[in-house]
Amino acid sequence: MAKYSTPPRWITLDILKAISLVFMIIGHTVIWWYTRTDKYFNAPQSYFSSLVQPYIQYNTYLMMTFPMVAGTVLFFQIKSLPFQQIIKRGAFLLCLGFFINYKTWDVLQLVGFTTILICILYHWVKFEIIALLGVFIIFSAPYFYKALQPWENTYWKAIVFGGTNGDYYFPIFPWSGTIIFGFVIGKAKADYLNKKTKNNKLLIGLGSLLFLIGAFFKNLIIDVDPNNIWGPSIFSPPTSRIIANMGIYLLLIGGIETITSALKIKKLEKTSWMSIYSKALLYIYFIHYLFAENFTEILKPLQSPRVLIECFTIQLFLAYWMGRGILYLKESQKTKETLTWL
Repeated sequence: MAKYSTPPRWITLDILKAISLVFMIIGHTVIWWYTRTDKYFNAPQSYFSSLVQPYIQYNTYLMMTFPMVAGTVLFFQIKSLPFQQIIKRGAFLLCLGFFINYKTWDVLQLVGFTTILICILYHWVKFEIIALLGVFIIFSAPYFYKALQPWENTYWKAIVFGGTNGDYYFPIFPWSGTIIFGFVIGKAKADYLNKKTKNNKLLIGLGSLLFLIGAFFKNLIIDVDPNNIWGPSIFSPPTSRIIANMGIYLLLIGGIETITSALKIKKLEKTSWMSIYSKALLYIYFIHYLFAENFTEILKPLQSPRVLIECFTIQLFLAYWMGRGILYLKESQKTKETLTWL
């Protein structure tokens, strides 16, 4: 297959990766702060209504761009790396996800599984079939979820189609479809978006249209269950909310492209927080997930919004220096960065 002519790094994608990581860290901290391991609410109602509920209802849309970012990253990896290396990367993410959450299903398992699926399909079928598969996964998800309710929380049903148990996040239906959407955006960038600056307006217009379509069905505001905060209201959403989320992703790309073009920013500073978060994203996410919940639990008894803000601020600060240290070690050992878009 022909290789596309793309820049070594797409600055917009680096910024998107950094932003999605920031909101992922803040989101985890907010949820861990107000829940116990049994997922039941553990704070005064005022905290829930004033902070947790608004955060989930609105900022979750930014967190949920993470799978789409992964799909866009995957496109550029597939165009520049051998088939076997992509398959190995997908298998590694899948195994890493089970290492962190061996009894559950989360975003790493989702990305790992979908990476393998897309990579295999990309080498055997036309691109349009992959895109249609993404559409099918997104639009059929609610119907499968309802049809299979008699098997509500069986393991395979929960990880493929979602369940009411708050332990199974990012089921394959619909979230693999959003990864495929991000993959399609990567191809659009390679084929068209390098050629005309007017395409930024097209992205913003299309993103606005998708968001308005999603808003038309009046399902934008998430009905948060305080007894199952991280449950099906988040991870088994109506299709209209997924469409709105896709619109937000396009708005972010178009907006960032417009701003960086206006400011004539062609690359990020090597030590900037966006550059560090982007290049060391997987390392930071892994370390954060292993240790941040325990760190949050240590400060949690103080039950103060101010301490909560300090908690995720400290985590973001530590994430930056951990990422910077990891990248320094890689460079000092003269390890070749083969995964340019990781």
